[in-house]
Amino acid sequence: MRTLPAAVLCTAAFLSAIALVSAAEGDSLSVGQSIKHNASLLSGQGRFRLGFFTSRRNHTYLGIWYDRIPGRTVVWVANRLRPLPDANGSLLLRENGSLVLADAAGTVYWSTDPVPANLSNPVARLLEEGNLVVSGNDPGSYAWQSFTQPTDTLLPGMNIGLNYRTGENYNITAWKAEDDPSPGDYSWFLVVRGVPQLFVGNGTVPVWRGGPWVDERFTGIPQMKGNGLFSYGFKPNSNEIYFRFYQWNNSMETRITVFPTGVARHLVWDDGRGSWESVWDSSNDTCDRLNVCGPNAVCEVKTSGPVCSCLQGFQSAQQQKAGRAGAPTGAAAVCERKKHLVCPGGEDEFVLVSGAKLPDTSLATASRVGFDECRAACLGNCSCTAFSSGADGSGCITWFGNLTDLRLYSGMGQDLYVRVASDGRKNSKKVIIIIVVLVAFVVVMLSLLLCLYRRRRMTRRILREMQPSVESWHREDADQASDFDLQLIAFSTLEIATNYFSFQNKLGEGGYGPVYKGKLPNEQYVAIKRLSKDSTQGLEQFKSEVKLVAKLQHTNLVRLLGCCMENGEKILVYEFMGNQSLDKFIFDANRRELLDWAKRLHIIDGITQGLLYLHKYSRLRVVHRDLKASNILLDDDCNPKIADFGLARIFSWNDDEANTKRIIGTYGYMPPEYAMKGLFSTKSDVFSYGVLLLEILSGKKNTNMHDFGVSSNLPGHVSLRIWNMSNTNMSTNHLSKKISSFSILTDT
Repeated sequence: MRTLPAAVLCTAAFLSAIALVSAAEGDSLSVGQSIKHNASLLSGQGRFRLGFFTSRRNHTYLGIWYDRIPGRTVVWVANRLRPLPDANGSLLLRENGSLVLADAAGTVYWSTDPVPANLSNPVARLLEEGNLVVSGNDPGSYAWQSFTQPTDTLLPGMNIGLNYRTGENYNITAWKAEDDPSPGDYSWFLVVRGVPQLFVGNGTVPVWRGGPWVDERFTGIPQMKGNGLFSYGFKPNSNEIYFRFYQWNNSMETRITVFPTGVARHLVWDDGRGSWESVWDSSNDTCDRLNVCGPNAVCEVKTSGPVCSCLQGFQSAQQQKAGRAGAPTGAAAVCERKKHLVCPGGEDEFVLVSGAKLPDTSLATASRVGFDECRAACLGNCSCTAFSSGADGSGCITWFGNLTDLRLYSGMGQDLYVRVASDGRKNSKKVIIIIVVLVAFVVVMLSLLLCLYRRRRMTRRILREMQPSVESWHREDADQASDFDLQLIAFSTLEIATNYFSFQNKLGEGGYGPVYKGKLPNEQYVAIKRLSKDSTQGLEQFKSEVKLVAKLQHTNLVRLLGCCMENGEKILVYEFMGNQSLDKFIFDANRRELLDWAKRLHIIDGITQGLLYLHKYSRLRVVHRDLKASNILLDDDCNPKIADFGLARIFSWNDDEANTKRIIGTYGYMPPEYAMKGLFSTKSDVFSYGVLLLEILSGKKNTNMHDFGVSSNLPGHVSLRIWNMSNTNMSTNHLSKKISSFSILTDT
């Protein structure tokens, strides 16, 4: 009987060991579970690992690192302020939801206390994005997360900034040394005084300035704009202000890290080279150093090296006798105005500094007014020394006092307007400008008159030359027109049918000209497409298009009834579709409710049949090249018909693809190989069909980029939503509300 307690203890110890091993092999910890130095947590897809590591100084830390990248790149450290003296530590999740890091003696070296009092059933989990979180019954609500306790690295989805409600600052601080995770001298932080801007500081002393957020980037990091790999965002609101970034390619490893040297770098892992490659960093050259040229001066990197110069309207008070170590050539102590501003009542001007990193905005103000209002506001304030407006003419920043930390970029940067006193030649300049404008006006008017005269003569000549061709075509193709059930309609008949092409009868206007509603003498309503006089389509091309469309006979293709070529006109007459185009339904918040799932499925089936006919079953193999919602017409019963064959091309049955140097069509519906290389085939229509299918299902327009959050288009948005749905069982809220309650699988 005395052996029973020992057996029980052995069994309990064995079960505890099993619990520890199972916890270490997963991505989460439950209450009472812990991990020790020889165990770890691995995120769901295996991207990040949480565990213990030992520095060269034999200090042990709990951290998160990339599991698939050799060399252990650590992105977060829990106990950087107090390392464990040896490897005998453990991480435990307590019943109250706090994570506790302690040594073998039970001494606590780090914890997440305090935690919310009402937290129940707590679980700690390492997420795939590298975020260690503690949550209760609601797994989407975090009681604590490592993303709000950053160390030296900013990962995609993390914030750097300030929470106004809690007073928390989200900064990243470099390691003390490459092998010492304790806090170093340099930090990357956001300063909200004046106009918010980004800094790297040595303690509280700034050493590099990223500047304010202007035109989708920080002005001191111009490489942010137009970067196809990442999406950078800056969000100020009443509760918080923060900067974050995302990656478009989720398989790519990327991070922004502040190094012990004080340099902030955005890095991407290159599998081919087996190393981290820099996207941008905060210290490209000498001009990146904070205020290296002094006030009212600008730093510019030239072939000879970095050079300082005073702004236009300023001059150096004295040259630096003993230049600062590493300072650019011509670094000035102070740049002063050549002529003082005359305010109020003066005629101050602004000189443009293009491609600039905007000056320090600690004493600047921002508003949402446009360029003209911004300029007027600066002129109306005698203390205003410069202003800048966004590239689109919206948004306004005004500066007061000296302009500091100003540099120029080659081919990048913003426009800065610096206020200077009038040089006295303003009136003479006005006179010269008026004379030049008048002379230019006279020259332009004479040129226009000459062009009109020549054009009128050319039109008469073309009409004389074209009339025999038209008459010949009437004679030669009369039998063919009869075979196609195609009428050659007189221009006078079409004038009467459209009330002389009145505005009231105008249905819309496409790339080749306006479309009118008309009524023929036989009481039949028709759609009359009048090609613009400026169209580059010649007579032979027009004839070819007419013959092509006339040969295409299918219930899901708009039928061509006739054409007209008189007096230089090129007109096509189609059957009239009562409900007009599909885009007027699916993109209209009110009318889209008329299309339930059954009708949308009917429309999708009709488009599919029409496209199959063009590609496979017609006498000619045709590629449409402009398949989109506005080119799908609906009759009174919502039967779809493909229209507008102005860009269509005929393929022989032996050809797989063709090439063109003239890229025409609608961006957003073009496949990449056509948009970039001019290669098109029947697959091009299939790509457009796929985009159109997503638009019909979602009710969202592919070209409305602001609707899709992180993704820049509808296909990317839907792909991301489907990925999230497959991993998190999310609802199908990317479908239109009218059909989201129906199951696609059951209806089909």
